[in-house]
This record gives sequence, structure tokens and C-alpha cells, in this order.
Amino acid sequence: MSPLPMLVTIEPTNLCNLQCPLCPTVSNKIQRPRRMMSFEEFKGIIDELRYFTIKVVLYNYGEPFLNPDILKMIAYAVSANMEVSINTNGHFFESKAFVAELIKTGLAKLVFSIDGKDQETYAKYRVGGDLDKAIKGLKLVCETKKELKSRRPEVELQFLLLRHNIHQRDDMRRLAQESGADIYCEKSINLLIFNSFSEPRPQELLKEFLPSDLALTRFDLKDGKLDYKGDVLNKCFWIDHSTVIQSDGTVVPCSYDSFSKHIMGNAFETPLKYIWKRKLYQDLRSGIKKNRKNTPVCDICPYARNKKMFGIVRYRL
Repeated sequence: MSPLPMLVTIEPTNLCNLQCPLCPTVSNKIQRPRRMMSFEEFKGIIDELRYFTIKVVLYNYGEPFLNPDILKMIAYAVSANMEVSINTNGHFFESKAFVAELIKTGLAKLVFSIDGKDQETYAKYRVGGDLDKAIKGLKLVCETKKELKSRRPEVELQFLLLRHNIHQRDDMRRLAQESGADIYCEKSINLLIFNSFSEPRPQELLKEFLPSDLALTRFDLKDGKLDYKGDVLNKCFWIDHSTVIQSDGTVVPCSYDSFSKHIMGNAFETPLKYIWKRKLYQDLRSGIKKNRKNTPVCDICPYARNKKMFGIVRYRL
């Protein structure tokens, strides 16, 4: 195991401008204070991670472009020879000058989450969102990137497959091509706002939002209830190679730990190299490798199962 994680997810903020119904941030089920990470806090993390961490994901729960220091954060991580990727709902790209500055940071990948071809379909999930604004932002980034003759960032349009928008798959792929995106991605939903899928409410939500063709999802019916396909295996790549730092500095092992069930420490208070190797973290790793199914969070994780499932499919355009 390396002295520090190779991949680190850093949450610039847990605030969001939208109200997506399956997001734990919106429901406040995460029960964390609403907060922006400061640039100085971020800088301290990057300074410790440089020479070890290869990739930084600047997104967890919340819209990263709400953080006023986001461009400085990207540029600083890139200056530390880290590959930086970020996800957005696309509502913050109205100025060509801002977009040009973003491209010049050296950002490696920018993912736009756009889940419908018309406003009514789009807003059923992206509640409070403006489809026209998101599409204009996508096109402006692609156009400005072309004008600057820049290979970066790689631009991806990500389409969440839902019961009410599944008929628009072809339209969304055409939109990605016409906009100048590099990748079109189809993604199956997760359900991280509950601790298990056995309760009535999560089952209701899954039936409301999942496409009727379960082959296009991560789910199957098991004993009459929807659950992830396959059985949980006693292994996890991420536990040995990545970690998540929330906007308040809290360190959790995985972005699926939306309820902060496994708090390993705080990166603003303790060097990450100590948190990464402490007994608490080592015991969690050992427990996952012995009996992952009995580990909270891991039991509702779709990865490392004994059955191939539809989760994320990317098409290079």
C-alpha cells in the first residue's frame, strides 16, 4: 500500500443550486453543516498529497462551481502534477472569459450532468434546473476549447437513465455530438439516501425512477424487492487506493459513504498520512476483505460483485 492514496476525492462544497430527489445533500440526510472549503484548507491538502496522489476528483456531494475559489483549486492541484476531474450541473458557464480561464487551468476532465432533452423531462429530476442554461454552458465550453486549440478538458455529457427520460437516449447522444463533447455517457442510478433497500420508501423511489427494463440498470428483483445485481464480494480496490475528504475536512473511505458511517479522521486537524495508516482504517480494510457484506455502506455498494451489471457506459464521439 502506498504512503498516501493515489486517488483522492475532495469536496469543494456540499451546497447545491438544484433539488434532485435522489440526492442525499438535498434531503439533508447527510446531516452535515453546509460549507465551502476554503482555498487555504484545500492548498494544505494538496501540499501533503503532492508526489503521491495521481488524480483528484473535485466533486462529491454538492455543485463544485458554487465555490468561488474553484478555478484556483483546480489550477493549484494541476500545478502539483495531479490530473483533475470535476462534475457539474452546467449552470455556471455563462461568460466566455470564465470558461477560457477554466480551460487554461489545465483541468483534465469536465462532466456535464444533463438528464433530458426538453425542459419538462429534464426538470423532473434536475428540480430547479434550467436545461437551456446547461446546454448553452456545455456548448460554450466546447466552442471555447476549440478556439483555444486546447485538448483539455475532455468534455463528457452524462445522461442518467430514468424511467421518464429513457426514450430520449438517442436524442441525448446526438446532443453530445452536436455540442462538440468528447464523450457521451449513460449512467444507471444509485440510491444512496437510504441505509438499505429493504424499506418501503426506497423501493417506491426505485420503482418511480428506474427504467422498466432492468437490463439497463444496476438492479434486479430479489424475493420481490429491487436490489443490486450479484452478491457482494470480499474485495474492494478503492479501500486500498483512494479516499474522500469532505468540505469540513472529514475523511471517509468512499463517496458511497454519504452518511459518514466510517469517519477516519479530519484532514484539517491530522496529517492524511497518519489517517491513511491508522489502525481504524486498517481494521476497516481487514473487515471488508473478511466479510464485506456486513460492513455498513459496502452492503449497498454496486461495485465488486460477482455479476456484471450495467452501471456506466461511455461512448467516445
